[in-house]
Amino acid sequence: MLGRLLKGLKLLRSLLPSIYFNFHYLPFSQAVRLPILFYKPRFGALKGTVRIEGPVRPGMILMGNQRTGVYPNSGIMFENGGGECVFRGKVRIGGASAISIGEHARLEIGDDFVNNAALKLICFHRITIENRVRLGWETLVMDSGFHRLKNVDGTFCGKGVAPVHLSHDTWVSTRCMVMPGAATAPYTVVAANSLLNKKIEESYVLVGGSPAAIRKRGVYRDMDDDSIDYAACQA
Repeated sequence: MLGRLLKGLKLLRSLLPSIYFNFHYLPFSQAVRLPILFYKPRFGALKGTVRIEGPVRPGMILMGNQRTGVYPNSGIMFENGGGECVFRGKVRIGGASAISIGEHARLEIGDDFVNNAALKLICFHRITIENRVRLGWETLVMDSGFHRLKNVDGTFCGKGVAPVHLSHDTWVSTRCMVMPGAATAPYTVVAANSLLNKKIEESYVLVGGSPAAIRKRGVYRDMDDDSIDYAACQA
């Protein structure tokens, strides 16, 4: 009995903020279907706009739920300081994650987007993520450096911000940093622990390193087939 009560309280902890978020941002006809569901959310500022473009289904956007036991079951932090956030389909963002949207920013996330844990998505300019993109554990994506350097004459070096664009079927592996000015062509794989800060204009490539460069051509990740024959590996 106590276990059921605790489970019910945990559900309310997530359901009530989710209801508030949906009706705060979405038209009534969409909000009533609860397309956006949070687990253990922590909300900062809830300004700006959040939109869903395309068919709306209950629970199509899940954020903060524990998708792996490797990381703490700590939910997600979401804040919007006044920018735009656009969802274009099914989204799964795991726990121990955070999304921060600046006052003048635009964040677009396409259909069939998946991150299983510990994503940090910092959008203060423009980040575009196309369909069928996968971001690995502990990935950081940011379009602003926040701290501009100066030349010795007191003038700034560069703009300090640049758009980020991840094309469809891109896989960014665990512990990568995707920085201002980064872009991928379709079917790009970014190796673990890489720093991506430039445009990758070739498709079907593996890039890696700091900064990332093309390491192999003619490869991609099949998003529908992650099979590994562990028995054969032990032979």
